Amino acid sequence: MMTLILNPILLNVLSSLRLKQLCFMALSYSLSGEPASAMDVKDVEAIVYEVAEHPSKKNTLIVQVKLPKNNVDNHLILRGKSFGVEPQVHNVMCDGQFLKEEGVGAWSVPINSQELRWEIPLVTEKGVDISTQQSIKSGEFILLSEASSFPRFEKYQGLEVLNSVIHGVKEHILFPKLTQAPLFVPFNAPEIDCLLEEGLTLRYIQDDPEESSRLPDMAANMRGLKWLKSIVPGKSQENFVVCWCGISVEKMSCTGAAGAGVLLVSYPYNGEIPLGDVLLLYTPLHEAFHQLSHHFPGDRPGWVEESLASYYGVRALQVALPDDSNVPLLIERFHKGGTAFQKGLIAINRAVEKDDRSDYGAFYTKGLTFWCEVEKMLQEQDDGLDNHLEDLLTMPYDEDFYPLELQKILKISAKYWASLCLRFLD
Repeated sequence: MMTLILNPILLNVLSSLRLKQLCFMALSYSLSGEPASAMDVKDVEAIVYEVAEHPSKKNTLIVQVKLPKNNVDNHLILRGKSFGVEPQVHNVMCDGQFLKEEGVGAWSVPINSQELRWEIPLVTEKGVDISTQQSIKSGEFILLSEASSFPRFEKYQGLEVLNSVIHGVKEHILFPKLTQAPLFVPFNAPEIDCLLEEGLTLRYIQDDPEESSRLPDMAANMRGLKWLKSIVPGKSQENFVVCWCGISVEKMSCTGAAGAGVLLVSYPYNGEIPLGDVLLLYTPLHEAFHQLSHHFPGDRPGWVEESLASYYGVRALQVALPDDSNVPLLIERFHKGGTAFQKGLIAINRAVEKDDRSDYGAFYTKGLTFWCEVEKMLQEQDDGLDNHLEDLLTMPYDEDFYPLELQKILKISAKYWASLCLRFLD
């Protein structure tokens, strides 16, 4: 997930970082699953989440879950809580009785329970920051967010299926595994355009098709994606769906989130932003790196996930817009913004784990500078980060988020490694 606040302070110092009408089925292009069929549910025991519009409450959805008879896992969690997402689950009931929340986004369900129910009040305020990963409604457009709205059983190993009937349209979608990116499901999202190249598909969908002229050039986006795909080992066919959600230019954040097959990105619906397409394209390229890196499952710390996505997002941006003079300006501001954070990236990661996200922006700025310094050192040895990316995505970390093998993988001298740790990590 990436949030880059755009305001006058940011543009000087990035220390404040913190057309056809189609009903789109997210998992048609997902990393993690396929559209669920009747056979999936019939032949294999599954937890089915039935979602429909509330019969009496406006802008509210109701979820009903039939529980498997042999389900022994009674710990229900909303996994968005682990990355700072505000819960959007109201009036949780179990077999007709209200179920008390035991902690933020956590419930204990009695053994042998048969049914769960809860409500999802959709956010209807125009211009919601989509990096908050809320379930929203804007006109006919609806975005469902697993992270905020769908608690799941922590240890359940079977199939989990989302069955929804919204605006009269039925969808059947498999939930991704809890180790994969969360599910985002856009409904009534107009498809603006689609580009197909060998091994790559890029789709733009949008909350409001009347604002499609505000979106950045798809051809440039595709250039950046092609370069990323050539760098990050993965599947022979990659599908990128960018869901653009509008926000006022006064509140504009270059924000994003990488879900299971859908990349959420903001655009300004009522004005121009400084650096224009450079900022708008950086975000989907940053999120695309997250999508590609999900091919390498592992427990990577936030500082690694976001700093690598920032570094490779910037490099993809240079490929996407090779002649745009605003690209080096953005990179310069990222570097400058990183100097505002006194703590090291690992120290900040420890604070984030304790719900202190005040310095989270350092992962994008100071983290970018860290990898640029490493790349500079490697180039002096006729080497480069690209040659080691798979190792970087799979290397182990200790309990304090320290990279145990990074110095060895990159053959960094003890003296230079000590300098990097002092300047950027510790």
